[in-house]
Amino acid sequence: MPSAATQMNTYKVLIAEDEGLIAMDIAAHLEALGHTVVATVSTAAEAIEQAPNAQVVLMDIRLDGPVDGIEAASKIRERYRLPVLFLTAQADPSTLERAKLAAPFGYMIKPLVHASLQPSIEIAMHKHKMEIRLEESEAWLRATLASAADAVIVTDLEGQIRFLNPAAEALGGRALTAVSQFLPEDPVPLAILQDRPVAIETRLAEQWVEGSASPLKLSGEAIGGVVTLRDVTARRREEQRLLHLEKADMAARLATAVAVDFASPIEAIRNHSAQLLRQFADYSPVFTAIKEIHQAAVAADKMNRRLADLGPQPHGPLQLTSVNGILRRMFKFIQSVAGDRVAVTLHADPDAGKIYADAAHIEELIMQFVLYAVKAMPDGGQLGLSTVAAADRVLVSVTHTGSPADIESVNLSLMRYFTGDGNRLEASFEQWTDSAAAAGTPPTLLLIEPREHIRARLHNVFESNGYNLLEAADETQANALLDLHEVDLVIGGDVDQDAVPVLRLRPPYTEQQLLEEVRARLDPPLTFSASK
Repeated sequence: MPSAATQMNTYKVLIAEDEGLIAMDIAAHLEALGHTVVATVSTAAEAIEQAPNAQVVLMDIRLDGPVDGIEAASKIRERYRLPVLFLTAQADPSTLERAKLAAPFGYMIKPLVHASLQPSIEIAMHKHKMEIRLEESEAWLRATLASAADAVIVTDLEGQIRFLNPAAEALGGRALTAVSQFLPEDPVPLAILQDRPVAIETRLAEQWVEGSASPLKLSGEAIGGVVTLRDVTARRREEQRLLHLEKADMAARLATAVAVDFASPIEAIRNHSAQLLRQFADYSPVFTAIKEIHQAAVAADKMNRRLADLGPQPHGPLQLTSVNGILRRMFKFIQSVAGDRVAVTLHADPDAGKIYADAAHIEELIMQFVLYAVKAMPDGGQLGLSTVAAADRVLVSVTHTGSPADIESVNLSLMRYFTGDGNRLEASFEQWTDSAAAAGTPPTLLLIEPREHIRARLHNVFESNGYNLLEAADETQANALLDLHEVDLVIGGDVDQDAVPVLRLRPPYTEQQLLEEVRARLDPPLTFSASK
């Protein structure tokens, strides 16, 4: 049956004691308990030298030499983070105060009671493990807050800042000492008063920020507050742009309606006054008055025509465009508008063909969908962009994981795009199928090939067979070209494009085999005239 000693935890112990007999007695007792005594030393220098070999240090406050045990313990704690228990025959207040500065894990009075050694070491090691866990937890917390995209500010009850993460420093500066220095008013007192998070929405110089202030509690009592802020400038600017467009459109429609209403009366006044001028040409008193009426009517007609010119302007030029390409071009901007709390995904159906429409109008409609979805997710969520080929139409949809009830009012122009569940907005466009309109417009290919001489050869091959060819040496160049051009097919590389079909090269292959694969992927084939 195992003895009591073998059941206890054992450690490597360093003994720093200037009295040899006491050191030997402590060492013998520790070894009897199963511990390993790595060394017994009498000076601070020896203790610091031997400390890396130990797990715990028993340190006499008085040691031989100019440096005492308190200073040696401080250096050991600083360099090696080892627990130190002080051994001393002195228990006066001044010695105790100095010993506290070394943050010891125990304080044992000599002559030692052997029975107290094991419990003291066990408690010291337990406290040491708890200290390490606490430091690790704090390190994880600091790293997490440092990596957070949102600004995080922790304040005390007086509004003084106790912590700023890097995002908060970038927003308000490192010299901040109080939230009220950069917010119009400190929201923490209101959050503490209401005992719940309080929404924040304000402008800082050229930036718009949103977030919340929440009470910070300890054992149920408020000890401060936590303020989180995120930059929503891109989203706000896009909202304001669309709002200006809506107001301008309403004003234009009103101008058109007014011009239409006034056109007939003004025309009647012009016609009748012109007729009266001819009838009373020889009667000067009446003629003068009628002439002034006629001139006023002509002036009013000109003003009315200018008013009519303010009416809604037709959409931009219609052109053959790819909805997949539009979403791909807008993707990065949509991510910036959505912010870091919203995960944006894109799923583009490769079978979704092109449409004949005004690309700028479609971009504006998609942004209205996106802004609605972002507003529905004030605490973050997922926003999905997708296209689907359905019979002879292309469906473009924006989905979100927020609650439509979060939006108090909805732009009436968006109502017809809502689907049944309220979490999806969807627009439908007629898919372009007129092959005659494509005559003279060859498909555009993007070739990813690191070898320059191979790219040069394939360039001649594809161009001579009527294709437009873009070249990239690697995926980085390819992604840059995809941001600038509409591409019908990517050849080679490892790019993952939902909006553009990709043809993986499987060497060895011949030029003819590659051409046949390209033609097969561009099905249905487009009609085009070969380049010269």
